[in-house]
Amino acid sequence: AQYYASIAHKLYAGSPYGSMVLGNIASKKNNNDEAIKHWQDAATAAATDTVYRDVQRQVLGNIASVYLNTARDEKTPKDAKAAAAKKAADAYNELLAVPGTSGSVAAGARQNLQQALLMTGDTSSVTKNYSDMLTNPTAYDYQSLLTSAVAAVRANRNADAAKLFENVLVVNPYNRDALFNLAVTDLTMGQFDKVPALVTRLVAVDPANPENSLLAARAYVEIAKTKKGAAQAAVNDTTLAWFN
Repeated sequence: AQYYASIAHKLYAGSPYGSMVLGNIASKKNNNDEAIKHWQDAATAAATDTVYRDVQRQVLGNIASVYLNTARDEKTPKDAKAAAAKKAADAYNELLAVPGTSGSVAAGARQNLQQALLMTGDTSSVTKNYSDMLTNPTAYDYQSLLTSAVAAVRANRNADAAKLFENVLVVNPYNRDALFNLAVTDLTMGQFDKVPALVTRLVAVDPANPENSLLAARAYVEIAKTKKGAAQAAVNDTTLAWFN
């Protein structure tokens, strides 16, 4: 480790790479405090030159991961969990603010950010994080919309979750996860009439999953309760067809 550290100093003196390598070495030695110090030095240096954007994103992701893993660790005391989750959220926010952060990197960072915020109990920041996605879905990739929808579910914001799942389908109309979870969310909110059309689309995409048909059957069970006579009998037949 000392040999590689000396090589890093010689090869990358004055650049963010040296601090990044030193942080990686410290991490391999399970010295998280030292690793974070070097990675933060690398992030600070990288922020001064657009050439180092990828380095900046990488080291900020490393810092955030260390804090988030600490917050998730059952051995971490309760107060320390909250503090670590807050530091993880700060690092993920910094990562998302790096110009050019997009695609799977942005989606993963946003998902972890929202998890960290939920661990701190800060649901208002979770909703603030996805607020623009509710009205401006085409500005985001479907992965970011989908992870935000899941975060809304976890924050017990079902109406927001439904809207975000709908917005996933604006960007990616055939997304199986969005179709399934939107149907589940509509069932949870008692929006039973919306479910059958969603399930029809879902079965076309994913015909082999019996859980899909069960969603429609559950919806028709509830719809039947609002009918009488022949109309109720017809809905019951539809329910049976979906169960079959």
